[in-house]
Amino acid sequence: MAKNSIINDKKRFIEELRSIRSAGNVLATCIYLGFSRPTMYYWRKNDEEFDHNWSEAVAEGLETRADEAENALRLAVTKDRNITAIIFTLKNLKPERYREKFDIENTGRVASNALKPGFLVTLSRLGKQADAQLGRSR
Repeated sequence: MAKNSIINDKKRFIEELRSIRSAGNVLATCIYLGFSRPTMYYWRKNDEEFDHNWSEAVAEGLETRADEAENALRLAVTKDRNITAIIFTLKNLKPERYREKFDIENTGRVASNALKPGFLVTLSRLGKQADAQLGRSR
């Protein structure tokens, strides 16, 4: 395949990707546009401009999807009075007030001698061995 043809394919891929806003689903986009997934990843790896354009298109697509999800959530909260959607919205918009809170209480004892005897000696010895192997001195 000629170099110009590949460049045109890459440009068409990015233009189509932006127009259909299907960023976020690589396989579906590749199938729709008639490119193999490995080809797209090869282009990303070996062409900085393509990778940059791809990343921008993905970000735009994800932003669009997020907007659509927020719209659907807004409708679920206001129109349908969906309790799950209301709880989800409150937890995400005001987490300091609505997040789930847990109280943890320790009823056991905390041992002050939790380390086994000789542990620090062994740790020190291993550190010295590593230093010797790496040619470092303390």
